[in-house]
Amino acid sequence: MKTNKCKQNILSVLSQNHLLSIKDMQKKLGNNDFSTIFRNVLNLEKEGYIKKVIIEKDVTMYELVSHNHNHFICNKCKKIEEIFLSGFSGFISKDFNVQDITVRGLCNGCNK
Repeated sequence: MKTNKCKQNILSVLSQNHLLSIKDMQKKLGNNDFSTIFRNVLNLEKEGYIKKVIIEKDVTMYELVSHNHNHFICNKCKKIEEIFLSGFSGFISKDFNVQDITVRGLCNGCNK
């Protein structure tokens, strides 16, 4: 990885927080403009250090790839929970990437 101070700061902020938007990162980093953070986030994603999680059509968040879990998103209240999937019985998988799975539905609170 070609490193710079902004990339290091982004990785540090993401190591302390689960799922941040670029605007959230900008608030936490303070002294960097949006376009600098945006450009560095895209580079970190391309280099395989962070991953994109699409919450809604217009809402994208990021987290470290090392956070090896998936997400459940409530369709009603938008609550996000970490879920862990280890595989599926009865199937032989040749290309199974558990980092790409997002489950959507209703959380227990909204399903009443």
